[in-house]
Amino acid sequence: MGTARGALRSAVRAVYEGPFAAPEGAAVLHPNGFAKLPVAVVPDTGRRLFLHVWLSDGEDSHVHNHRWDFSSIVLTGQLDNTLMEVGPGGEGPRYRALRHRPCAGGFRFDGGDAPDVGVTALRTVVLPERSAYTMDALTLHRVRAGRGTMTLVARGMASRAYSDVLLDGPVEDGERRMRTIGSSERMRYLRRALEALG
Repeated sequence: MGTARGALRSAVRAVYEGPFAAPEGAAVLHPNGFAKLPVAVVPDTGRRLFLHVWLSDGEDSHVHNHRWDFSSIVLTGQLDNTLMEVGPGGEGPRYRALRHRPCAGGFRFDGGDAPDVGVTALRTVVLPERSAYTMDALTLHRVRAGRGTMTLVARGMASRAYSDVLLDGPVEDGERRMRTIGSSERMRYLRRALEALG
């Protein structure tokens, strides 16, 4: 928790010392229902730290994986993390597997040749407050969290240009913008996370 506390203190003060440097990018409202705030960068490792704050009770809009491996600490609240495996012969619910790519100020779905897949395995891991966990880039999952849940995420370098998103309905290809979060709202979330660590 010492590293988390140090990173959050640096972000609140806007003074980065020791292993931390100022992050790049804006704080945004992520389509999965949480505020995503850049906190710090650890230059020697290439790791980037983010604070996620869930603004309402809910579940990720899509099953997804990531472009990078990451580790996370649940600062407040609880995550129910449902892990999935899929394949063309899966007998569970059917999805289209699209590519999700970042673009300036948002993201885009590429669904040109999206294969049809079915769930082959499913399990849910409950992560209470102060739990730490890691996940590799290719693990498909969907998170459920309650309003006010906060996690500090340390993500590694991107290992590929896209992530996978599973959709069970129609989607239009193309870019989508994310709403940015103002500096006062950002600071409120950072202070709340620092207070949660004591």
